[in-house]
Amino acid sequence: MFNTAYRRSDLGTHAKTHNPVTAMATPALLISLFGLLMLGDGIIAISDTDSEDDSASMALAIATGVCGLGLLAGGYGLFRRKDLALVFAPFLTLLITALFACHLIVTGDVIPASLMVILGLVALVYFYRALPSKETL
Repeated sequence: MFNTAYRRSDLGTHAKTHNPVTAMATPALLISLFGLLMLGDGIIAISDTDSEDDSASMALAIATGVCGLGLLAGGYGLFRRKDLALVFAPFLTLLITALFACHLIVTGDVIPASLMVILGLVALVYFYRALPSKETL
């Protein structure tokens, strides 16, 4: 009837308390890592493109860098428990993960796209598991 993981032998039965600061630490780290990888990809893409030859590649490199900075800001906001980050970080993570999933399906480039899809999905799962339930609010 009672879950033994939530019982303390000396004080009886207590519900497990939800600590929002430590609960969001893992998703914040994963989203920040996702942002660092995106930012690194943007920096590598900028250094590889010739500005005179391919303006579409430069636009993609700038967009990748901006998304990486947005994810880093979202990860920092999750550490600080800011309300905007609780909406912005998972939305941007979901959007970029879907973009990489489409890239994986269309091009078949397994190495960069599949790793980013896996990291994005893991970050989203950890984020939604860390959200408090209705009972703890």
